Amino acid sequence: MQRLVDDISDAAGRVDVFFQREKATRKFLIERIGFAAAQIVGPEPKVEIGRGNLELAKRDIVNAAYASRRKYMWQFTRLVARLSLPLLILGALCLTVASGPVTICGTTFTSPSWLPLVVIALWIPAGGGIGALTEFLLRPDALQYSDIMSFDPGRWDPKARFVIVMIVGYVTAFVLWSGVFSIGFGDHKLEDFTRDKPWLAIVIGFMTGFAFSSVRDRLISLRPKQTST
Repeated sequence: MQRLVDDISDAAGRVDVFFQREKATRKFLIERIGFAAAQIVGPEPKVEIGRGNLELAKRDIVNAAYASRRKYMWQFTRLVARLSLPLLILGALCLTVASGPVTICGTTFTSPSWLPLVVIALWIPAGGGIGALTEFLLRPDALQYSDIMSFDPGRWDPKARFVIVMIVGYVTAFVLWSGVFSIGFGDHKLEDFTRDKPWLAIVIGFMTGFAFSSVRDRLISLRPKQTST
């Protein structure tokens, strides 16, 4: 019976964390778990019935998790479409202007020297959003009850995820530019994004979004370690 109590407590904890932004779903699932808990209350606990009710609740949790995942996917897809694609187009326009003098109505305009930096600033978050969305789409389709807590450990909403990936992308670009470490991409080096290959900024952003945990851990490893004296 103690094992059943522990399993009920664990299920309630998973629901409370995973569905924290979906109050109606969380309330429904907690009630389903409550049916199992009600069977072990009183002088004559019905452990087997309680276990059966808990298994049904677990099935409902997985089904709700599928629905939550689909909802999140479409939210993030719309966000990437609204932000990453315009940033790519705007960066391409800036790069066209930065490539040489532009003549409009007989007047020649010379682009400022800092315009390539604007292109980089636009393309890093654009690539980051696309990379994060790609990583999400490539996750396994099958979702098990045991995956609930590990599916999205950060519990970020789409906007927060986009902003965090963007910031980490900028930090990664700065570290590459400073020469702390070097990353190859085919015949290119990602640190060349500030020279004559601004398109590598898209690759840096994509890499950050697609392999966020690995990039984050690599940056954390650069943190100075405290030494005992």
